[in-house]
Amino acid sequence: MPTRREPRSLSSESDAMLEALFTSPSVGLALLDADLRFVRVNALVAALDGAPIEAHVGRTVEDVMPSLAPVLVPLLKGVLERGEPRLDVALPTERAQVLASFFPMRLRDGSRGVTVVCVDRSGSGDASLLGRLRFDDLVARLSAELAEVSPERLDRTLEQSLEAVATTFDADRALVMLLDAQSATIRRTHEWHRADLEALPGLEVPMPVAAFPWASEKLFAGQPVLSSNFEGLPEHAEAERLLLHLDGPGSTAIEPLRVGPRTLGIVVFSWRERARDWTPLLRARLRTVAELIATALDRRELERTAHDRLRFEQLLSRISTSLIEASAARLDDAIGSALRMLAQAMEVDRAYVYEIDEETATARSVYQHAEPGVPEIKTRVWSFAKDAAWGLAELRAGRALVVPRVEELPERAAAERDVLLAGGVRSLLIAPMRVGDRLIGIVGTDTRREIAWSDVVVSRAQLVGEIFASAVDRRRLERLAAERQRIDALLATISTALIDAPAERIDEELGGALARICVELGLVRALVMRFDRAASTFRVTHHAGAPAAFDVGVDQPRSELEGALAPTLSRGVHLVRTAALPPGRLRETWERQGIVGAAAAALRRHDDVVGALVFLSREERAFEGTFRARILLMEDVVAHALARRDAELARRAAFDELERMKAQLERERDYLREEIRGEHDVHAIVAQSAAQQRVMTSVEAVASTSASVLVRGETGVGKELIARAIHARSPRAERPLVKVDCASIPHELFEREFFGQVRGAIAGALEDRVGRFELADRGTLFLDEVGEIPLEMQSKLLRVLQDGALERIGDPRTRRVDVRVIAATNRDLEADVAAGRFRRDLYYRLGVFPLEVPPLRERAEDVLPLARYYLRRSVKALGRGPLELTRVHERLLIDHDWPGNVRELANVIERAVILSSGSELRLDLAMPKRARTTPVATPPAVVPSAARDEPEKPAPAPIRTESELRELERANLLAALERAGGRIAGRGGAAEVLGVRPSTLRDRMRAFGIEARHYRRS
Repeated sequence: MPTRREPRSLSSESDAMLEALFTSPSVGLALLDADLRFVRVNALVAALDGAPIEAHVGRTVEDVMPSLAPVLVPLLKGVLERGEPRLDVALPTERAQVLASFFPMRLRDGSRGVTVVCVDRSGSGDASLLGRLRFDDLVARLSAELAEVSPERLDRTLEQSLEAVATTFDADRALVMLLDAQSATIRRTHEWHRADLEALPGLEVPMPVAAFPWASEKLFAGQPVLSSNFEGLPEHAEAERLLLHLDGPGSTAIEPLRVGPRTLGIVVFSWRERARDWTPLLRARLRTVAELIATALDRRELERTAHDRLRFEQLLSRISTSLIEASAARLDDAIGSALRMLAQAMEVDRAYVYEIDEETATARSVYQHAEPGVPEIKTRVWSFAKDAAWGLAELRAGRALVVPRVEELPERAAAERDVLLAGGVRSLLIAPMRVGDRLIGIVGTDTRREIAWSDVVVSRAQLVGEIFASAVDRRRLERLAAERQRIDALLATISTALIDAPAERIDEELGGALARICVELGLVRALVMRFDRAASTFRVTHHAGAPAAFDVGVDQPRSELEGALAPTLSRGVHLVRTAALPPGRLRETWERQGIVGAAAAALRRHDDVVGALVFLSREERAFEGTFRARILLMEDVVAHALARRDAELARRAAFDELERMKAQLERERDYLREEIRGEHDVHAIVAQSAAQQRVMTSVEAVASTSASVLVRGETGVGKELIARAIHARSPRAERPLVKVDCASIPHELFEREFFGQVRGAIAGALEDRVGRFELADRGTLFLDEVGEIPLEMQSKLLRVLQDGALERIGDPRTRRVDVRVIAATNRDLEADVAAGRFRRDLYYRLGVFPLEVPPLRERAEDVLPLARYYLRRSVKALGRGPLELTRVHERLLIDHDWPGNVRELANVIERAVILSSGSELRLDLAMPKRARTTPVATPPAVVPSAARDEPEKPAPAPIRTESELRELERANLLAALERAGGRIAGRGGAAEVLGVRPSTLRDRMRAFGIEARHYRRS
């Protein structure tokens, strides 16, 4: 058994050689794998069975070549098994002598395979029998494919056909260029080129045929243009020479694509850097290919024309049916929908209908459709006499305007050309709308790209115009009939709305009425202008429509509007034409905006002119007929509505002012009642002591001024009473004194309490709140415990004190107040200023006139008068019988060491009244007991029964030193903190236990160095 040889593997040199063989037109080459499936095949091998190259790859020999399989399969298997080549085997073909050689080899993936090399021995080159067979098979295949392909797939099939033909002819490039008969241009539509080449530049742009006169003459005569190395071109064919030079030196064949006498375009084949011998056989084959392509293109054009005609006829049928069946109410929508269908079917950017006025030679836009992204035509009125004289002449003659390229309009249409180009229009088709012999308008379409209008569209343009003319004329007649009824109904509705509207809605109703009139009647603007006879000015108070002259809300002198509104001062409706206005801003504005005139009527109250009702329009006919006659009715309704509104608003304004004043008085009343309930009797100030008399002298001196007063003193010495005494003796005594307890206000609420807030300014602000400064306007503001004001609030307070200006929270409006400020404090403000806790400038602003109120311990002469005053007040408040101070009582009060708080004396007297059951005041039971630092245990004494009925004589009060008093006060504070568990403020806190303010308690704790945290319960 022979030894099996290993097949050769492909090397880089083998790859290069195979590529050369695969592209050779005279050698057939195929690669097959171990399953006898084709891996790759070239054109000559594919021609053995007539199937295209792509039909071989991946299929077996039995599938693709059933007639040759009985010979090929044993040969291929033998080569694979033995690993040895078989050379020069004659294949049994009927039309050619083909020798085949078979070589074992390894494919790229390492598997075994076979290479088949075929040589045609029946002839040489294109004239060989195999070459003829290949071309005949190609023609047959192309004929079948191009005949069966749909118009939509023809472009792709044509490109594949160019590749097949170019490969058969061994050409480097093949392309088809089609002729546009209307524009007399030619451009490339299909191209194939070798993979290592690029598409020829510039041929995708339409080129005028006239630029190539020599070639055009030959091609339109049905003759080809054949050139090898530019031979065969006459000297005057310079343009043709430049065109052929795009692909370099070589050979080029150009065949005309003709169907009968019509030339559709050309097919071009080129061989770069190779000269071809233009044999009769090659020229015949080129002609055959050109005929195949021309036939396919002509068939597509015929099918498209038939399809377009059918589609356009169906479109016109749908449009006509929709317009005929549309009701009067839906006719406008139906015409708009018809324009949209027309634009989409014709693949244009815009479609529109203009009505033509023959008398003025103007066209007015009535319907318009623009595709998405395309702007509508802004010019609503065209003057044909000025802008489109040529177009009007064509339309009057009943001819459609067909413009594939706007740039090529004749010179006599220069005006139309400039207008269209300025609007971006490149192609245009306009059909006349005629009723009998009368031109009533146009229906037009345009695009921003050049388009060759098809014969189908051009031939049906007149029919399109007739369909739309019928619908537009019908709409005009129906509108004329409905216009009077609509205007009457509109004005009746407006009149009813204004008559029935409450005063607060008259402005809204009037604005809506003017807007409805503008919309319904197509007016530019409607205005109500009020006239001020004293100032001789007009002011626009109500308006609707597009802005057009007349400044809104601005007083305009009558002299500036003399031409437009002067006639309205007399009775009747006056038409004011723009052309009749005197030169000036008003006329220039109206002319610029296309306003032709206005209709105006005077608004009268009794016999006085109070304003004018004005309507502006771009059409004079807008004021003709029914509407002009109804303007006087409208004027009467508007005048009465405005008069009723003015009277009602004036009444409400007066009522609101009364309510405001009432509310202010009620606030002041409530505040005064609160003060009365506080029982501050400024006339009961006791001043028998020299210290207190000095204070009252100062009070009398400062009361009549507006100076700020800073009242200082210990807690409970009567600082508020002094402040009220100053207010009561001042010129502001008839206005309220508003007290602010600065120690009781949370830090975050200071600004609201001082300056107020508007509704919604902060969360929970459900209504407006008046601040204390506003309440104290033209009165006095008493700032108790002023040292407790936060540092960040002090700057805002300073601004009010300096400027008398404030803003409520949430309200940018500045309010002015006139307030006198009296401040009080028990703190050392100088120390706070030095420590940075109080602003120095605010301290000086508040302390213009400082007043020091002495403590009770420095007012010994005032103890008994004060006690008698508090006794009278307590007796009255508690409803007790008359009680008097005895000498014993007076001795007790004088001998007691009062620390300085007047409130303690008042509390002692009130307790004594409460403990008194008869006519004797039990002051002995109410006097405070001074606690000792070390308690002494004393056995109970035996009191005789007789002595129990006698009043107990008070023991003489012990005299204590200053240090003992401070130690006693410290012990008292510690006891209160212990009882309250370390809490200072709130219910049950140490401050409540001691009967002092939390801030006062904190000051005392700081003085003694006491910290509350040491006494808090865990």
